[in-house]
Amino acid sequence: MSMLEKIQTLRAEALEEAMASPAFETVRALDAAVVSAGGKSLLEAAKESKPKSEPALITRVVTGMTLPAKKMSQGDAAELALREKGPLPVGRLQEAAEQKGAVFRGDNPVPSFRSMLSKDARFRSVQRNNMYFWWLKGVELPREFMPEPTSIDDLLGSGSNANEEGGDANAATMPSL
Repeated sequence: MSMLEKIQTLRAEALEEAMASPAFETVRALDAAVVSAGGKSLLEAAKESKPKSEPALITRVVTGMTLPAKKMSQGDAAELALREKGPLPVGRLQEAAEQKGAVFRGDNPVPSFRSMLSKDARFRSVQRNNMYFWWLKGVELPREFMPEPTSIDDLLGSGSNANEEGGDANAATMPSL
């Protein structure tokens, strides 16, 4: 690949990134308003002045075709999904992360995704009704995931994490009264 081709590729990538921004949507809307008021389209002028080697990219700019979603790391996509949807079981979390742009490979990616979640300091596993859900460390669980108090220790907040995947290894203890 020549230096010119590399620079053109970088320019095309930068343009695609700019087109994906909310600011570009504003430019497109304002350009349409100018045209409807009798003015000349800035985007059409840009299309006419571009070299013939990039027609597909220019067509996407002018017509407003959606760009492919940017790839996102599995962890970042999982965090966004959890913040949006609340605690999720691993399969549903994987689906939500895919929708956010994460890529999963292989015949059975769930075990490696679960392993990634357990090693990532942003996530923790919580149990509810004999099911495990993934949630964000340091973020309070939604009210419906909070267990009903069954003893005085529960009401006082004993700090036990025994219901988390991994059991008592992470449990904090309070001195007996």
